[in-house]
This record gives sequence, C-alpha cells and structure tokens, in this order.
Amino acid sequence: MTEGITATYAYAIHNIIKNDNDYIKINYEDLTINPKKYIKRIYKFLNIPTYKHRYVDLEQFSINNIKYDDSVLDGMYHDVKEDKVEKNNYDLNMYLSESIITKYKNMSLEKWVNEFLIQRGYFES
Repeated sequence: MTEGITATYAYAIHNIIKNDNDYIKINYEDLTINPKKYIKRIYKFLNIPTYKHRYVDLEQFSINNIKYDDSVLDGMYHDVKEDKVEKNNYDLNMYLSESIITKYKNMSLEKWVNEFLIQRGYFES
C-alpha cells in the first residue's frame, strides 16, 4: 500500500463517506459565496449554540498582540483576506496538465477517493 498524506486523507474521506455516522459535506464554492448560511448549517449539524461571526473587516491572526507570521516557513501560506470572505481563484493550467484537468474536472469526491485508493491497492476494483 502506498502511504503518504494524500493516501491518508483519501482513506479518511472514504471512511467518513462509508460510515453509518452522520457527516456534513459543504462545497468550498458555496462556503465562500454564502459563509453565513453554511456556518449556521455547521452549528445546526453539531447541535451547538451559534456564535456571531464577522465576514468582513477581518484581521490577521494574533495572540497577545503577536501576529502570526509564516514567512519563517519560506513563504506566505496563511493569509486572511481582510476585506471579505471570498473564493481564491487559481489558474489550474499553471499547476496541472490539460489531461489531468479534463480527467478530474467533473469527478465527484467520492469517485476520486475510490479510484485513488483502488489504484494504490487499498481495495480491489
């Protein structure tokens, strides 16, 4: 079996989907378009009291006036958009080949997880 972070996450997602327990699935696009609606949905799913969140005029993470700084990790990986919550748009063609984009463009998470795990010997096809 192939190990690695992607395999670990794929196997975890597979177990959540196939488990009899309830789970909530929220699309990234939906969350960024209407964060208030989907955050409320999460609170309802967890059956916990809601908290009043801000979705505009946000601030970078800090504790005791010490701001988070991931530049020590040789880059900026965690930067809060301060004006509002919105989707990051990336040009996938800069990172992936056209054949990979075409292959996975309309594939569901469940189908990708199963194919990924079968190819790596977690399950038989």
